Amino acid sequence: MSAVYVYALLDSARRPARIGRHAIEFVGIGSICAAVERVSERPAVSETALRDQHDVVTRLARNADAILPARFGSLIELAELERMVARHEHTIEKALELVRGREQMTLRLFADGAGVTSSDMAPASPPSSGTAYLAMRAAATAIPPEVEGLRAKLGSLVIAERVERGEGRLHATVWHLIARGSSGRYHTAVAGLADDLAPLRLAVSGPWPPFAFAPAIWQ
Repeated sequence: MSAVYVYALLDSARRPARIGRHAIEFVGIGSICAAVERVSERPAVSETALRDQHDVVTRLARNADAILPARFGSLIELAELERMVARHEHTIEKALELVRGREQMTLRLFADGAGVTSSDMAPASPPSSGTAYLAMRAAATAIPPEVEGLRAKLGSLVIAERVERGEGRLHATVWHLIARGSSGRYHTAVAGLADDLAPLRLAVSGPWPPFAFAPAIWQ
């Protein structure tokens, strides 16, 4: 085996498995296990290919207490995979511990009607100085106040959070890490926040494997 396509990193070894049309093997690298497939080339980016990879990772997650999905297109020489995992072993172990026994929920906040959107707040002209540029960047990456209040209202249901500001009517995307089996309570709690967030509209999906909480180690 030389080049392999990586689907995920796990905390323990597994027996080879067939998932749909994919023959998955598990390669032990120190304390980490990589779920891989022997392929000759990386798949072209398409909705079908993305959905296919999502399905494979979801199936893997059903039998894994801790899993870190790999980035789409992670085709790598086995020797380089071993070097990369060894180089980031501590980071990977910490991430696996964070996601152990947990799953991801995804929240999207949309601005409806005449409400202000993220694009409405974009500057009309380029910044005139370095200070102005830094101020613009800070505003662009700042967590919207509505999102800051979400976690407080969801309380102990949320173990970890990631936020990304949106564009247009997508105000922001929020990823929450929750305990496995608590998605029903999470959905109920989010539904109770709808009136508090008006005129923003909430869309929630999940549970999913913890895609948003995998460390950025892939080159």
